[in-house]
Amino acid sequence: MVSPHLSGVWSLSMTITLYDIHLSPHARKVRLLAAELNIPLNKVTRDPRTGETRTPEYLAKNPNGRVPTLEEDGFVLWESPAILKYLAAKHPDRALCGGERLRRSSTNGCAGGSADRKLRSRRSPGRC
Repeated sequence: MVSPHLSGVWSLSMTITLYDIHLSPHARKVRLLAAELNIPLNKVTRDPRTGETRTPEYLAKNPNGRVPTLEEDGFVLWESPAILKYLAAKHPDRALCGGERLRRSSTNGCAGGSADRKLRSRRSPGRC
């Protein structure tokens, strides 16, 4: 059954699990975007300070042993920029990653490719 307020993108049987800790600013970005897009998350706390992100089970999901980590139907993604892009892509109608290719590449910031450098050089000579 598809939830009507989610434009047919999600079914109620699909679950996205977010492994995080409330204090993480990177995980907070993911939680905020999911809330903005009305994407329900099953949140599982993993505290790196107590070694919960260094267990073999967690390291199998995220070899970096950090939070956040997102899991959906066996697909696992870590690093908040990648997770944010993944969630934003679920709702292309919101155009959160920009409308055209050059704009989308600029969302990568300093990690972007040559298109990002060209875009930044036109705007300002500053560094990241």
